[in-house]
Amino acid sequence: MPWRIKHSCSWQGCGALIEYNERYCKKHKKLNNILINIKRNNIRQYWSSWEWRKIRNEFLRKNSICAICGNEAAEVDHIVPVRLGGTNDESNLQALCKSCHSRKTAKEGRWG
Repeated sequence: MPWRIKHSCSWQGCGALIEYNERYCKKHKKLNNILINIKRNNIRQYWSSWEWRKIRNEFLRKNSICAICGNEAAEVDHIVPVRLGGTNDESNLQALCKSCHSRKTAKEGRWG
């Protein structure tokens, strides 16, 4: 097995040396996983919230045609994703059919 140089944990302020193929030391790996799960749960809660359902339903009522293919729209897409600073403003929303929305999401790299 070739010898690999150890590097510092990526957690800000942690100087623990870890194996080349790791990102965090054991302590911070566990903490990072907890933070990721909290973030995922908050995201899930928002997308199932009354606020988002109201925005979505109202937008689909006004915009029932897929902006890409012209078929019946079933989903609302953020043109600039929320995770990249996009908002729920109507100018940042578009109605898409399920197929076009799946393709767009995959192209943006959020799957896999």
